[in-house]
Amino acid sequence: YFRYEYQTEDIINDIIAGGYGLDWNYQKKLYIECNAGGSLPSGTRYVLIDTNNKDKVYSGIVSKDGNSAIKNYEMWTLYKKELNSFFSSLIGYLTIAVFLVVTGLMLWVLKSDFNILEYGYAGMDGLFLIGPFLYLFLIPAITMRSLAEEKRTGTVETLMTHPLSDWTIVCAKFLAAWTLVFISLLPTLVTYFSVYALGDPTGNIDTGAVVGSYIGLLLLGGAFVAIGIFCSSLTSNQIVSFILAALLCAVAYLGFES
Repeated sequence: YFRYEYQTEDIINDIIAGGYGLDWNYQKKLYIECNAGGSLPSGTRYVLIDTNNKDKVYSGIVSKDGNSAIKNYEMWTLYKKELNSFFSSLIGYLTIAVFLVVTGLMLWVLKSDFNILEYGYAGMDGLFLIGPFLYLFLIPAITMRSLAEEKRTGTVETLMTHPLSDWTIVCAKFLAAWTLVFISLLPTLVTYFSVYALGDPTGNIDTGAVVGSYIGLLLLGGAFVAIGIFCSSLTSNQIVSFILAALLCAVAYLGFES
């Protein structure tokens, strides 16, 4: 987006004054501030200022392809926006609360095969058996609005006018939803330390197996997020997106399990 060659300070001033060659596909001009001399080599720091909104400033370091740095900046901005949207409504808190309450009841309160106290073995197998089935429904609930809501409200058209590739948009939405999955797992570490303390002798728990299971559950959550975002891109109806994602996640998980 900003590969420019210049030889003198006058040329730079012309660029700053007229915004020559700085029109993006959504017809906004940008200023560029840099030191004089030659072209912009890899590693050069740059500042881009939106002339329609002087408070909107992009900065970074020129990469080999000349534009990935600003794309990464935009992806980070979109990632934060998506993550904030989860916690600015009930969906983020509700998802985490449901996951923790159900797993807590199943592991500690209700009499079942998953109850740690009745299991007679210092392990967390119950959590890693229950978790995938909860994520079958909770993750589609997170991702159902990722692109479906954008289509319904028409904001997807505004999003597409920005200098962002489809890959950047999808990655930002994926990482935001996956971060929420990661956050939902963090409080379950209390279960690990509880089992660790209750073991006879203390610490009698297979920590390596627990760590591996956590990584597996997190990666499974990432796979469900990817499926959910894909389903959300197929329709503008959130309910349809949820049902389709839940079905595909179930087929993917139970199919491989069998």
